[in-house]
Amino acid sequence: MIFGAGRREELSVFVVAVANSDQYGNHAFIAPGARVDDGMLDLVAVGPVTFLNALPLVARLFLGTLDESAHVLRLRDRRFIIVRSAPGLIHTDGETHATGVSVEVVVRPASLRIVVPADCRAGAGPLAENWSPARPEPDPRVTAHAFKSA
Repeated sequence: MIFGAGRREELSVFVVAVANSDQYGNHAFIAPGARVDDGMLDLVAVGPVTFLNALPLVARLFLGTLDESAHVLRLRDRRFIIVRSAPGLIHTDGETHATGVSVEVVVRPASLRIVVPADCRAGAGPLAENWSPARPEPDPRVTAHAFKSA
């Protein structure tokens, strides 16, 4: 069962993915159009895979049209609760974890802080201007800070 986006869905699925970006990598678009900076999570539930629908689903995954399939449910929200029939493993960005029957996934907007060298192009622009060595605590509205290397 999936709770989120104002809905309650009871489904039989092959896989449920909750994504914060549009792809797994290598151009496999699990949630086409998802953005890491919009404060939302994208849940993609792929129904049972059969001999007849496997190849079209894989093609859609790499063409960026997976969510257009009738075998796929896509929801967007800041929080999802997934209730399974039994406890088991989940996969989070390359790591497996044992969990209970219920799994809650919540987005925490602007929670990732990135430190880059001051001479890096990523440190240029308006975000870098908000950092000051005289201010020991970073501005909570800023998600990236540039530091000069010693």
